[in-house]
Amino acid sequence: MNDNNYTMFTVMRTMVSLLPLLLGLPMLSFCFCVQNMVMNTVLKGEVYGGVSILVTSALGGLICAFCGYGAAYGGFFALQLALGAALCTVSAVTGRSFSTGLLLTAVGYGLGNILQLGHSANEAGLSVADYMFSGVQEELDRMSASYEAQLAASGVDIDVSQFMDMLSDGLKSCVPAYIVISCILAGYIAMWMVSRALRQTPLDNGHSFAFIRLSIPSLCFGGAMLALLFVPSDTVKLVGVNGFIVFGALAFAAGMSLIEFLLRRKVKGLFARIALHALIIFGGLALSAFLPFANIFILYALLGIVDCFVSVRKKVTAAS
Repeated sequence: MNDNNYTMFTVMRTMVSLLPLLLGLPMLSFCFCVQNMVMNTVLKGEVYGGVSILVTSALGGLICAFCGYGAAYGGFFALQLALGAALCTVSAVTGRSFSTGLLLTAVGYGLGNILQLGHSANEAGLSVADYMFSGVQEELDRMSASYEAQLAASGVDIDVSQFMDMLSDGLKSCVPAYIVISCILAGYIAMWMVSRALRQTPLDNGHSFAFIRLSIPSLCFGGAMLALLFVPSDTVKLVGVNGFIVFGALAFAAGMSLIEFLLRRKVKGLFARIALHALIIFGGLALSAFLPFANIFILYALLGIVDCFVSVRKKVTAAS
């Protein structure tokens, strides 16, 4: 492909990568753009890649500004793209491990995200937690008033608002975990897309979703966070709750990875496996409505923890 054709191809890929912004999916747009910018650097060199990062970041910011996100959000999104792409590119071209690339990309995404949330919350005169759940709080207040009216009409006097306030406070306390998990997810998706594009090249890092396992240090982290829940200090408990939620998300991913490994032995099609994953998860959610202890997320997390000790993959491979 000559330079002119490649430039046109790059322009088209960039515009397609920014399309999710129009659908209200900035994280997905971030991942597509990062993969596109990293591949430009790998294929055309540092200068071309650097120009691609600057132009794509600027375009992303402008689209955000003119599509209702606001100028400030556009600026922070441009910063996210530039940092995420630059850090992911450094990891890819220097042959770093997948986990290193994930961490660096997540940091780039997270810095822009945190700065944007802090700016928006400050503009609204709220804390970050209150700002993020302002819409949820309004919905909870509406539901509380509706339930109280229905109960009062039935002659039942229950203070539903107190329960809703407790639920709201609980959700707000989990904001740090939500931010961390969203950064890890964005970093993983972007790095996975880059790794998939670099397979069968000298820069292939050998990552596969089917081989994600919890490490002993991660289990120690989870145990430490669980222990913090019993410390008589609200601040320490808050750290423990958020840390344990993050650990639970990692354990869930490890459990899903094991299921993916088992499915690959029988189902070769990628979309067929995705459909089976969705069927298992939604079926588990439906079942948990009748059997609360059969929560699919808890079961996946437990499966991921067990796999850390038992090494199910080795046993299955050895038995086949």
